[in-house]
Amino acid sequence: MKRRQLPFLGAQSLALVIAGLWLTACDSSGQASSGAGGAGGQAEGAGGQAETGTTATGSTSSVATTSSSATTGGTGGGTGGTIDPGEGGGGTGGTGGEDDAPPPTEFDNPIIKYDAPDPTSGPGDPIFTADGAAMVWNNKVYLYTGHDEQAEGASGYRMFDYRLWTSSDMVRWENEGAVMRYDVFSWARGGESTGNANAGQVVHRDDKDGNPKFYFYAPVEGGQSGYGISIGVAVADKPEGPFKDARGVPLIFLADTQGTAEHSWRNLDPTVLVDDDGRVYMYWGNGVLYWVELEQDMIHLKGETYTTDGSGKMQNRSLGSAQIHVLKDIPSYTEAPFLSKHGNLYYLTYASGFPETISYATSTSPEGPWQHRGVILDRVPNSDTIHQSLFDFKGASYLTYHNAGLPTGGSYRRSTCVDRAYFNDDGTLKKIVPTHK
Repeated sequence: MKRRQLPFLGAQSLALVIAGLWLTACDSSGQASSGAGGAGGQAEGAGGQAETGTTATGSTSSVATTSSSATTGGTGGGTGGTIDPGEGGGGTGGTGGEDDAPPPTEFDNPIIKYDAPDPTSGPGDPIFTADGAAMVWNNKVYLYTGHDEQAEGASGYRMFDYRLWTSSDMVRWENEGAVMRYDVFSWARGGESTGNANAGQVVHRDDKDGNPKFYFYAPVEGGQSGYGISIGVAVADKPEGPFKDARGVPLIFLADTQGTAEHSWRNLDPTVLVDDDGRVYMYWGNGVLYWVELEQDMIHLKGETYTTDGSGKMQNRSLGSAQIHVLKDIPSYTEAPFLSKHGNLYYLTYASGFPETISYATSTSPEGPWQHRGVILDRVPNSDTIHQSLFDFKGASYLTYHNAGLPTGGSYRRSTCVDRAYFNDDGTLKKIVPTHK
């Protein structure tokens, strides 16, 4: 390189030149500066580092779509593109934002360890959670879990409430506390030893007036004489609740599935999907897999009949023409179905065998038929169960599940985890690789 000779400069001018050189170096290393607008970010691929320019950045991941949009450029400057470098005009450069970071590829699992503002790192009292089901809404992940309260060394599930944890980046989580108890349903039964707040799911859908509503589908003991699990649905105006019983009676009674299996806990683990065409499907079941279509209001079976009393409470409810379908061709199905869609395919992930692994099937319709695809997550440490959810967020895909990896953990003292999910070109899922730090 040919060396250029600089003219003589005074102290003040020399300082400005040095500062300019320093800013240029910062720009070339990918750090946002206060200089004139520059190139947008450029993604390096799966798990790669997004390079920031002087004005704004974008980022992509290995899964189909881009992450959040570029941050705002400086005064008079433009914004960079999400993939190709953008060009901004002159002016003061903007600053990057948290959403510019690439999706995480490993996690400090279990991600829920403490009943504290920072549930991952603490400090705080330990908490045991299970059966996580994620909902994405308004650029944030809402992760609803059960809450294991069984004493160390004791047997049996002891669960009274549902907990909510939120994140905008899948790394930092916030503790939203208990958002619902099993006894929000007046027909539910429980006691000091057990609350039966079994695995549920929250689904968002706007009502006919365009107002957001959040529907909590939860299986609890009660709804009929004698022991047995029924499925209730509660509704709230906000994802944090408060949730109120939407019907006054169960959505699925134990009697609705009579003759399909003998055990009284067959109505566990509801999962609900609002399809692109607006139709609503619910899958559920332990030992047997069921599905039914719901009405557009999210709280009635399509075709069920009922009357209401003066207060609007349902009475004289019967299945009517509602069709509960029984699926018997899902290999090694045990429980914990979760219904989701990615691209043009529907995914039915579920717990298989016992001790449980996670398997999945795919279909071009939420009604099936389903093609079995195999196991994607092997048995986890110290827990016989493994309940999961599969979802997309900011251009990447994730699988939540639980293990019993915390000190004093076990099958009745479980812990919520999350890891990246990756798809092959044909839509099949790669084997999930558990991570921890």
